[in-house]
Amino acid sequence: MSTAQRLGQVGLLLAALVGVTRAWSAPPSGATSVRASLVRSDHRVAQHQAEVQRLQRAIARQQTQSRQASERLREQDRQIAELQHQLQALLGGSPAQRGAKTPQP
Repeated sequence: MSTAQRLGQVGLLLAALVGVTRAWSAPPSGATSVRASLVRSDHRVAQHQAEVQRLQRAIARQQTQSRQASERLREQDRQIAELQHQLQALLGGSPAQRGAKTPQP
């Protein structure tokens, strides 16, 4: 999954969490109830922030792994190109050059 897709998922999660938090935080009657509601809301916000941080760390790990994989692929491509060059040198040039060396009937 691409980084953009992961970030999109994080954004959707945050939007959903904000909506849920607003729905749950309707003020009940009485000062004690309000205080209890604020404590619950603060707890939910802290949980959501922890989840966002966890997701951000996961995205950072995946980005690092993706960069490392890209680097490995670039190195493999470089090695393949070098091996092809060596093979062409051993065979006496490129396929087009070998075709040009073939005598015409």
